[in-house]
Amino acid sequence: MNMSWGFRSSGSGASRDGFSIAELMLPDHLLLRATSTADPEGKCMLGNWPAYSFGIEMLLRIRGLEGHLDEKKGRSSRVNADQWQAEEDLCKLVIGFNVKDFAEVFGSSLLPIRETTAAAMWSELAGRFLAGEINCQHM
Repeated sequence: MNMSWGFRSSGSGASRDGFSIAELMLPDHLLLRATSTADPEGKCMLGNWPAYSFGIEMLLRIRGLEGHLDEKKGRSSRVNADQWQAEEDLCKLVIGFNVKDFAEVFGSSLLPIRETTAAAMWSELAGRFLAGEINCQHM
């Protein structure tokens, strides 16, 4: 599989190596959301983490990219460093694009995004869900 990740126009919209951005998007009911209720400390819950995490894991698994969510695995020997980085960028795109309340969920905690791995993003979100709250600074 060629992973140059250059967008090109196709009859059905922008695509990367034979698939469109729309194919990387979960249906609306699976998008990650922050709840609109916050406690006095400004904390809120990730609204539908179990559904979102299932959707993201399956979306990446069907593309053979699920290893990017595991911080213990590191770069696969099946691809070179450039290929791995292209896959990392795609995984970060999938994780981020499928968050409905992006500013509320991420804020500035994962910036700069280029220095953050997909596994670190995933771990951060899972940790917030397990902790039961996130900072609702923008809600």
